[in-house]
Amino acid sequence: MQPEHYCGGIRAYYKNVEGMHSRNFIELHFLKELLPGYFWIFPLPNGYANVGAGMLTKSISMKKVNLKEAMLSAINNNPTIKHRFKSATLEGRIDGWGLPLGSRKRKISADNVLLCGDAASMIDPFSGEGISNAMYCGMRAAEKATEALSANNFSADSLRTYDDIVYNRLLTELKLSHTLQKLCNYPSLFNFVVNKANKNETFRETISCMFDDLDMRAKFKQPSFYFKLLFG
Repeated sequence: MQPEHYCGGIRAYYKNVEGMHSRNFIELHFLKELLPGYFWIFPLPNGYANVGAGMLTKSISMKKVNLKEAMLSAINNNPTIKHRFKSATLEGRIDGWGLPLGSRKRKISADNVLLCGDAASMIDPFSGEGISNAMYCGMRAAEKATEALSANNFSADSLRTYDDIVYNRLLTELKLSHTLQKLCNYPSLFNFVVNKANKNETFRETISCMFDDLDMRAKFKQPSFYFKLLFG
């Protein structure tokens, strides 16, 4: 395993977390002790919330972070979070996984094999989101499997075009997200961007759109973006 291309993630279910948005927006809290990574609160039906934390595996090892302890510390001690859990109860146990990130291009087909989703390491390196990429892989894999059945040919050479199709659509996006992930290694710069967003509604919307807008993400690789941020 290459720890720079994996993320450690833990998740728990809590009931009665206070302060949820009326429109059930998800929350990502970029805490210094979890960079590159974040603490999350995802609203669920019937008063429940998916609460967890994720961090790059390489950083977990280098910084000797206990991810479970870091998550519980945020819940119990962080001044912007702890008051929301004063009446919350943990439902069930805290579970954890190792998550393969799409920060490195991998071979995703072989003889009789087409890999999708997590098996293909298609998790976004910055947001940690993987469902949309998994669905795209699934659609393309189904098409390729149909072709293979019709031709009765399941060889690696025949299936290799699946790799090309998937990466032609997703590789640029995954590379951009990997670049954004690296930004989290510079907390002062990251804090500057977040503080700027907090004071500027237009910029705040830009940051929010970045999570699902490929063109918006591309701006984060342009020096002119930061020049405008500094002096605009």
